Amino acid sequence: MFAGDLMVSLDRREWERVFDAIPAPTLLLDSEGRVQRANRAAIETLQKPLTEVMGRPCHEVLHGQDQACILCPHAEALACGQLRRGDIFNAQENRIFDAACIPLRNSGGKLLGIIVSLRDVTAWRRNEEALRNSEEQYRLMFEGNPHPMWVFDRQTLAFLAVNDAAVAHYGYSREDFLRMTLKDIRPPEDVPLLLNYMAPSQ
Repeated sequence: MFAGDLMVSLDRREWERVFDAIPAPTLLLDSEGRVQRANRAAIETLQKPLTEVMGRPCHEVLHGQDQACILCPHAEALACGQLRRGDIFNAQENRIFDAACIPLRNSGGKLLGIIVSLRDVTAWRRNEEALRNSEEQYRLMFEGNPHPMWVFDRQTLAFLAVNDAAVAHYGYSREDFLRMTLKDIRPPEDVPLLLNYMAPSQ
């Protein structure tokens, strides 16, 4: 326990009120990674009663597993004595926390434990994954389409990307395409109509 070292100028009840008032979910871990204190925001975020959090190791409370996690930012912060930040995946609840782990020392420089500030990023990470999957599906559809397809800049008409079918159909390499514009692959008589079509509406 190291709570006494933290309360040099505050009595216990004052210190606990200050700790509970911190808006970010915050845990206080000892040098062995066991929870010594969890503020209200942490209890709400973890969705567990205080009795299931206090005194339990980080890997049970945050990772939802029976054994210590080597890659846990808390373990890294304890090992190096410096701030470490990273994702913590809770296998039991399928949740992801962004954790900032800050070493805590007494006035003599002794490492007492770690302050862990949490942020639930589950929805954000899932949205990122869904976006990556969507982009990959689009890329596969674009590259695999048997018809010539391209992406171009609407203002300059410069090609930004072309698929294999466009390369095969027009006989230009991808590098050639990226130095060209839509005007270069259209018959000269079609260019005025193309420019008129692409002109911004008034």
